[in-house]
Amino acid sequence: MYLCICNAISDRRVRDAVAAGARDWVAVHAHAGCQPNCGQCAADISDEIVKSATNLRTPSAPEAADVQPSEVLSAVRS
Repeated sequence: MYLCICNAISDRRVRDAVAAGARDWVAVHAHAGCQPNCGQCAADISDEIVKSATNLRTPSAPEAADVQPSEVLSAVRS
């Protein structure tokens, strides 16, 4: 499903970006090789980041498990 219409970023691309180390919606855009445009996707991408980070709780990716919803929300608000 597309989360960012402006840049055609899907939930799968968000998961890939999180697995590569993205921790906020701007970093997801950077991973996709673009920049945020209108900002309407910020909440949806942030929700997917939290969900993806939670799903990555494995011994091979402990840093992804350390992402807290409050960190994502503060990054979106800044």
